[in-house]
Amino acid sequence: MSDDADRAQLLEIADRDRSIAQARAPTDPNFRWAGDCVECADPIEADRVAASPSSRRCIVCQEAFERRQKLFSRSVP
Repeated sequence: MSDDADRAQLLEIADRDRSIAQARAPTDPNFRWAGDCVECADPIEADRVAASPSSRRCIVCQEAFERRQKLFSRSVP
């Protein structure tokens, strides 16, 4: 049971750190523009932006994000 709690805590810390980094990104001189992925800072693919203009992650990071969400959102009976 503590392994699940430890993983949940690590996910929470990672999410918090990403949120802080995201909030600071516009003032970061290395941040290029709003079309960059919030996770890896690479430009988001043009096809993805055309399909979903509000995309905040490139497809690779979005898929990884969704896998993490699915893994950690399982309810324990």
